[in-house]
This record gives sequence, C-alpha cells and structure tokens, in this order.
Amino acid sequence: MQCEKLMTYDRLASESLFVEFSPLRLSLPQVISQIVRSLPSSSVGSSLSDDKDRSKPRILYVDDESRITRVIKYGLERYGFVVDIFNHPKLALSSFQQGVYDLLLIDIRLPEINGLDLCNELLKVDPNVKVCFITAYELRQEEIKNKVLGLETECIIKKPVSFETLVSKINEQLHRDNN
Repeated sequence: MQCEKLMTYDRLASESLFVEFSPLRLSLPQVISQIVRSLPSSSVGSSLSDDKDRSKPRILYVDDESRITRVIKYGLERYGFVVDIFNHPKLALSSFQQGVYDLLLIDIRLPEINGLDLCNELLKVDPNVKVCFITAYELRQEEIKNKVLGLETECIIKKPVSFETLVSKINEQLHRDNN
C-alpha cells in the first residue's frame, strides 16, 4: 500500500505542471516529490479506531491546490495527525464547527475569500482554535496582525516545506499557551 502511494506521487512528479508565483516559477510536481521524500519511513496504522483518532490532534487544512492538499494530508497523517482538507474556502467555512479542530492550516491566496479573511470568519465560530498560515508568497507578521484582529501567531509556513519543518511548526503552535 505504501509503495503504491509513493508510486502515484512519483507519477505526479513526472508530469510537467508549473505553478506561477510572481516572481517565482515553481514546479508543482517537484514540490510534491520533495514533500513525499521528506515523509517518515514508518507509517501510522490506518486501522486505528475512532477513539484513538480522537486523541490525535485534528487539523483543518484549506488550500485550493488539490494535489498539494492530498500530499500534505497523507504526510501529516503519517506523523499522527487527523487532517480534514478543503479546496474551497467557502465550503470549509460552512462546514466548520466549534471545538472540532485543534489547528487551522490555511493557505493565504484562495479563490472567493483570501486566507486571512477566512481565518477571521473561522475564529468567530471558534476563537480558541490555533492557526498556522501556509503560503508560497512573502507574508509578514504585521500583515496578519492588521487583518486578523486578536490573533497572536508566529506560525507562517513558507512553501515548499519539508514535513519535518511543517510538523515542528504545527507542534509549536499546538503547544503554545493561549493568553
């Protein structure tokens, strides 16, 4: 099973798709391939019961790039997280409920509603959820503080990112005290 998934991601890596981020030009398959290579070699068992899943940190990940969300979900689950993904921010907002998630992982550039505005709306529903932003663009702490009132986070993750870095930043945020 693990081999099949990696072969699928290797196939994705061989496709010649590019994502434009002015002034950057990143190869989406190269990003996906790099992420898959950074996964741990041992897999978290998929036959865990719902009771055990409830003890794992639960993450809501919103990004309009469906391939990236699938890879990130797969990798974070191998690190022991439970991850729900949404590729449409308004669908994520309409499905969001208080107390379900420990952390929001939100891309900044989304269609229909940007990640900072989405974060504001989600925090109205659950003001206690932790937040990390993930982006391929430059983003400064001041921009977040100006757009997302009351949020004190230093969790800005730059794409592409290794799973070690991603998991480390997520864990830092999960263990941060709410003040």
